[in-house]
Amino acid sequence: MINRVFLLWQSYKTKEILLLGSLTKKEEKGYEFKYEKDATRAQSLGCFLPFPYTEDKIYFSTLPTFFTQRMLISNYNSKKYGVKYDPTNELAALAYKNSIKNSDNFSIITEAVYQSLKNSQNSSKESKKTLHR
Repeated sequence: MINRVFLLWQSYKTKEILLLGSLTKKEEKGYEFKYEKDATRAQSLGCFLPFPYTEDKIYFSTLPTFFTQRMLISNYNSKKYGVKYDPTNELAALAYKNSIKNSDNFSIITEAVYQSLKNSQNSSKESKKTLHR
C-alpha cells in the first residue's frame, strides 16, 4: 500500500528537477498536500502550481482533480498496460509510470523512488567532492 507520493516538476529553462511537494493519504480519510521549498523556485521558473502556494498543509476529502486526471484507470489502460486500479490504494495507480504526461513536465513518484533519487544525488555529490580533492 502506497501512502505517500512526491510531485516533481522539470524546468523547461534549466532542465533541473524540482520537488514541489508531497501528497499523503490520511488514515482517517482524505489527503494532505504539503509544498516543499522548491515550489517557489519552480513558480519563478514558470511552473503552474496545482494549488495556490502556502506553507501550510492543504487538506482534501478526496483525491484532488490535478491528481485524478493523471491516473490511468480506464478499461483501455487496464487491458493495454495491465494497470490494476484499487480504490483503496489510489496512490499506487497515481504513481504508475511516474504519472508522466506528454503535455507537461510534472511527474509523481513513490517514496521509494524519491529515496533512491536522493541517494543517487548524494553519492554523485560525494564523487564530485572526491574528484576535486
